[in-house]
Amino acid sequence: MSSTMKNITVSLLVITFAFGGYYMYTQSGDSGLGEDEMSLTQDMLVNTQVFIERRSVLDKVTIDTEIFTNPVFKSYKSFTKPVLAEPVRRENPFGKITGGNSSGN
Repeated sequence: MSSTMKNITVSLLVITFAFGGYYMYTQSGDSGLGEDEMSLTQDMLVNTQVFIERRSVLDKVTIDTEIFTNPVFKSYKSFTKPVLAEPVRRENPFGKITGGNSSGN
Protein backbone atom coordinates (compact mmCIF):
# COMPACT_ATOMS: atom_id res chain seq x y z
CA MET A 1 0.00 0.00 0.00
CA SER A 2 1.37 3.39 -0.93
CA SER A 3 1.83 6.15 1.61
CA THR A 4 -0.93 8.32 0.10
CA MET A 5 -3.35 5.41 0.29
CA LYS A 6 -2.41 4.88 3.95
CA ASN A 7 -2.94 8.58 4.67
CA ILE A 8 -6.36 8.57 3.00
CA THR A 9 -7.39 5.43 4.89
CA VAL A 10 -6.27 6.82 8.24
CA SER A 11 -8.00 10.14 7.52
CA LEU A 12 -11.27 8.38 6.65
CA LEU A 13 -11.07 6.28 9.83
CA VAL A 14 -10.44 9.37 11.97
CA ILE A 15 -13.37 11.21 10.35
CA THR A 16 -15.63 8.17 10.84
CA PHE A 17 -14.71 7.84 14.53
CA ALA A 18 -15.12 11.59 15.05
CA PHE A 19 -18.59 11.51 13.48
CA GLY A 20 -19.54 8.45 15.55
CA GLY A 21 -18.34 10.11 18.75
CA TYR A 22 -20.20 13.32 17.98
CA TYR A 23 -23.38 11.35 17.21
CA MET A 24 -23.13 9.39 20.47
CA TYR A 25 -22.49 12.59 22.42
CA THR A 26 -25.50 14.40 20.96
CA GLN A 27 -27.78 11.40 21.53
CA SER A 28 -26.84 11.04 25.18
CA GLY A 29 -27.68 14.71 25.86
CA ASP A 30 -31.34 14.30 24.82
CA SER A 31 -32.35 11.88 27.57
CA GLY A 32 -34.92 14.21 29.22
CA LEU A 33 -38.54 14.47 28.14
CA GLY A 34 -39.16 17.51 26.01
CA GLU A 35 -42.44 19.06 24.92
CA ASP A 36 -42.64 16.79 21.88
CA GLU A 37 -42.32 13.66 24.00
CA MET A 38 -44.89 14.98 26.49
CA SER A 39 -47.42 15.65 23.72
CA LEU A 40 -46.71 12.21 22.29
CA THR A 41 -47.32 10.70 25.72
CA GLN A 42 -50.60 12.62 26.01
CA ASP A 43 -51.67 11.39 22.56
CA MET A 44 -50.89 7.82 23.57
CA LEU A 45 -52.97 8.20 26.72
CA VAL A 46 -55.90 9.62 24.76
CA ASN A 47 -55.69 6.80 22.20
CA THR A 48 -55.55 4.25 25.00
CA GLN A 49 -58.64 5.74 26.62
CA VAL A 50 -60.51 5.62 23.29
CA PHE A 51 -59.46 1.99 22.86
CA ILE A 52 -60.70 1.10 26.35
CA GLU A 53 -64.05 2.81 25.70
CA ARG A 54 -64.53 1.01 22.39
CA ARG A 55 -63.54 -2.29 23.96
CA SER A 56 -66.16 -1.85 26.68
CA VAL A 57 -68.81 -1.19 24.01
CA LEU A 58 -67.75 -4.32 22.13
CA ASP A 59 -67.83 -6.39 25.33
CA LYS A 60 -71.52 -5.48 25.74
CA VAL A 61 -72.41 -6.91 22.31
CA THR A 62 -74.24 -10.24 22.42
CA ILE A 63 -74.60 -12.49 19.40
CA ASP A 64 -77.79 -14.47 19.00
CA THR A 65 -76.84 -17.98 17.85
CA GLU A 66 -80.40 -19.23 17.63
CA ILE A 67 -80.20 -19.10 13.82
CA PHE A 68 -77.86 -22.10 13.86
CA THR A 69 -80.58 -24.25 15.47
CA ASN A 70 -83.19 -23.20 12.92
CA PRO A 71 -84.35 -26.17 10.74
CA VAL A 72 -84.20 -24.02 7.58
CA PHE A 73 -80.56 -23.18 8.26
CA LYS A 74 -79.78 -26.84 8.96
CA SER A 75 -81.41 -27.88 5.67
CA TYR A 76 -78.82 -25.99 3.62
CA LYS A 77 -76.40 -28.23 1.72
CA SER A 78 -72.68 -27.65 1.51
CA PHE A 79 -71.34 -27.51 -2.03
CA THR A 80 -67.69 -27.42 -1.05
CA LYS A 81 -65.30 -29.95 -2.52
CA PRO A 82 -62.97 -31.86 -0.24
CA VAL A 83 -59.30 -30.93 -0.37
CA LEU A 84 -57.28 -33.76 -1.86
CA ALA A 85 -54.15 -34.88 -0.07
CA GLU A 86 -51.03 -33.91 -2.01
CA PRO A 87 -47.45 -34.99 -1.42
CA VAL A 88 -45.75 -32.62 0.97
CA ARG A 89 -42.18 -32.60 -0.30
CA ARG A 90 -39.97 -33.67 -3.17
CA GLU A 91 -36.34 -34.70 -3.41
CA ASN A 92 -35.54 -31.76 -5.69
CA PRO A 93 -37.90 -28.82 -5.11
CA PHE A 94 -36.60 -27.07 -8.23
CA GLY A 95 -36.98 -30.08 -10.51
CA LYS A 96 -39.81 -30.71 -12.96
CA ILE A 97 -43.15 -31.74 -11.54
CA THR A 98 -44.05 -35.25 -12.59
CA GLY A 99 -47.58 -36.65 -12.50
CA GLY A 100 -50.54 -34.88 -10.92
CA ASN A 101 -53.07 -32.58 -12.51
CA SER A 102 -50.97 -29.41 -12.64
CA SER A 103 -50.01 -27.83 -15.93
CA GLY A 104 -46.50 -26.57 -15.18
CA ASN A 105 -43.91 -24.88 -17.38
